[in-house]
Amino acid sequence: MAHPLPIHGGHFEVLSRDGRPPLPRDAGLRDAVFVQQPVQLLVRFMQPSGRSPFTDHCQILEHEGAKMMGRLTTV
Repeated sequence: MAHPLPIHGGHFEVLSRDGRPPLPRDAGLRDAVFVQQPVQLLVRFMQPSGRSPFTDHCQILEHEGAKMMGRLTTV
């Protein structure tokens, strides 16, 4: 199952999918990616997260409710 995953607070480039070059739909700066296999990203945050970490999460409501989320702290 593919998971739509946004990363709040930064933009990123998809470097690879499952160890292979990214797909044409992955071109350019993004703020969300569909994840079904390992994806390597290069994330650029424009500011430190400070006291409130940035979040990434699956946008499928049931998955988000099941805590399929992460917290990213930048310095």
